[in-house]
Amino acid sequence: MKVGIKSDRRASDLLELLAHLEQVMKECGIWSESIPSAQMLKSIEPFCVDTMLFENWLQFVMIPTFKQMIFEKVALPNQCEIVPMADLKLRVDQKADVILAILSIDKLLTVS
Repeated sequence: MKVGIKSDRRASDLLELLAHLEQVMKECGIWSESIPSAQMLKSIEPFCVDTMLFENWLQFVMIPTFKQMIFEKVALPNQCEIVPMADLKLRVDQKADVILAILSIDKLLTVS
């Protein structure tokens, strides 16, 4: 489904939030320089829990998928709940800033 003019602002806001999440992950030391194997990326489990760490899923699956959707002008989801998984999977010293960044994405994408 293609997005309309109305969604352009939402898409540009999401790009900003994704860039912020990337920056926060780098500052927290959870941004990886190692790219997962193609096999790891083929996981069919939610958040690729069987093949990679949650922070790797954010970096190599979620962020690129949302960017691709924006650039291909595909409709963005109207529901997003990533914070609960982040709360479960991130270490205590990583949580605060990363969860706040993810919460902003969840709020932007969840249409009530």
